Amino acid sequence: MFSDLEKKSISIITLMYFFRMLGAFMIFPVLSVYADSYNYSTPFLIGVTLGIYGLANAIMQIPFGLLSDRYGRKTIIFIGLLIFLLGSLICAYTNNIYYLVLGRALQGAGAISGVLMALLSDSTAEKNRTISMAIVGVAIGAAFFSAFIIGPLITKYFNLSGLFFLIIILTAFSLFITALIPKAAKRSKSQFSYDLKELVLDRKLNRFFFDILVLHTILTSIFIAIPVMMSEMYSIAVDDFPQLYSSIFILSLVITLPLLGVERNKPILIRNVSILLLTLSLVFSYIFFDTSLILITLALICYIGSFSVLEAGIPSALSKNTNIDNRGLTMSIYTSFQFFGTFLGGFIGGYLYDAYGLSGIFFFTAVISVMWAFNCLFVKNKGVNIVSQ
Repeated sequence: MFSDLEKKSISIITLMYFFRMLGAFMIFPVLSVYADSYNYSTPFLIGVTLGIYGLANAIMQIPFGLLSDRYGRKTIIFIGLLIFLLGSLICAYTNNIYYLVLGRALQGAGAISGVLMALLSDSTAEKNRTISMAIVGVAIGAAFFSAFIIGPLITKYFNLSGLFFLIIILTAFSLFITALIPKAAKRSKSQFSYDLKELVLDRKLNRFFFDILVLHTILTSIFIAIPVMMSEMYSIAVDDFPQLYSSIFILSLVITLPLLGVERNKPILIRNVSILLLTLSLVFSYIFFDTSLILITLALICYIGSFSVLEAGIPSALSKNTNIDNRGLTMSIYTSFQFFGTFLGGFIGGYLYDAYGLSGIFFFTAVISVMWAFNCLFVKNKGVNIVSQ
């Protein structure tokens, strides 16, 4: 199915994605606890430290994508990794919260996710693109759940600075394997042109940007509520969270893998099934989050499974609708909306939890998913479209 060149490219890019996402995710379960000991630390600044990464990432995705179209993917990936490495070094050596904020901002400013996605699209045939995106999606999911095991374990023995040193090692290895990425399809520099406003407003493209924004807004909001719900309502110890999350992720593959297997032949059907399944899982989560652990667990399994299918399908469909000469910019606009969705979900979820408790978050995610599903399924020229047009 894949050529040897495709296999090598997918392997390297997937590994880089895994290391990058592992480094980003490992911070979340421990930063709010350990950053309290930093000089000048306040709860607000700890929140800024968490959020500044996503905000900086969202801002810098587009410039990096634009530069990758002009100067090449590998060159820009290398520069982005160097900026990320600099930020990680600052984080590792400081005990001042303001420098920690600066380091996290630089980590986010090394925004290569969109460029990596564009390189993956450049390096694979269209018929293999959804599967290659799914492989990266599985790697990101694996990084997420691995982070909730490795992060607390490293900080237990080496504190937060030790975690940043591990991130430095992973980044250094990523710099090394960047040189091993095979040369992708050539882009004609003479045809290089772009109009940022035109791309953002293009109706063929902007539905994908909207979809990933909503998908990640829901994701971040729901994962503010889930740990609190599990510990406070169902008395599950924090030490048991890694096993809990891993079990949910593994069981969700029962949904993800069959849907992705059928997706290549029946993309519209699988699109609709995934959207409906995700919406129903969030509605059930709102209804039963404080009633039944079994039902809420089943809902989360369905949510993760359908989320994984859409997470792989949306960028694959977008890449089929892009021009190779501005694909880096287009995919980076997409990734910028993705990271802004993460930032927005954290902001809204945090506000709702403070004002209305867990029910506010579950109600918000249920309502926004129903509205999104209606928009995707019934409004013409809107929503996720996994088949190119």
